[in-house]
Amino acid sequence: PQRRFGRVAAVTAVVAAIALVVTGAVIAQGYDTQKSEAVESSVWVTKASGQYARVDTDLKQLSTVRDAEDPSGVVQHGSQGIVFTQGFRQAWDVDPADPKALVEGSAAAASTSSSESSGGSTGASTPSGTRQVLSNGDWAAYLTDAGTVYVQQLSAQGSAGKPVPIDPLQQEQTTKGAEGYVATAVAVGADGTVALYSAKERAVRVYDAARGTWTGDAAKLASPPPA
Repeated sequence: PQRRFGRVAAVTAVVAAIALVVTGAVIAQGYDTQKSEAVESSVWVTKASGQYARVDTDLKQLSTVRDAEDPSGVVQHGSQGIVFTQGFRQAWDVDPADPKALVEGSAAAASTSSSESSGGSTGASTPSGTRQVLSNGDWAAYLTDAGTVYVQQLSAQGSAGKPVPIDPLQQEQTTKGAEGYVATAVAVGADGTVALYSAKERAVRVYDAARGTWTGDAAKLASPPPA
């Protein structure tokens, strides 16, 4: 995933990376670090062995550790976080005041799940086939196995905070029956700028998520990266 991000960042100047400094002691314990605002003193991280944790960046130590069933990653805006499990198939909202164990069907997870199902003890389903989730600031981008890209505003509430599919060829697909856009890689900026690269087009397209509009035309690459 980092390699894909690097390819897109190398061909477009619209995506800015925000660096997060987490101590070597935390990394040595096997937790995967995530991007977060530099002013945020608590950062959520995940561990492949089945845990997620909160890191106190002021004290440079773990302050909270909870179980998570097959954690895949985490995105964060401010103190709020979403932990992904089951190979990015499920998403759980994390309550910073009372983080729960994220294990499907458990009573502890019932009040934590963002699922709309009656039991509430199962994480909410992510877009079908999600294989990668990237975040920056208030924005997250989902990339599926089929090459579909979804964008989510992390601070939005209710239906406005759900992932929304974006497709630069949607109008052509509707009027001319053209095939949908297939993304190979995606990157997202803190201002909501989303850069998509398609190996089929050998070009980069840019979407302004804050405005809900596409910016310019596809930018063909003279030397596109390998598919």
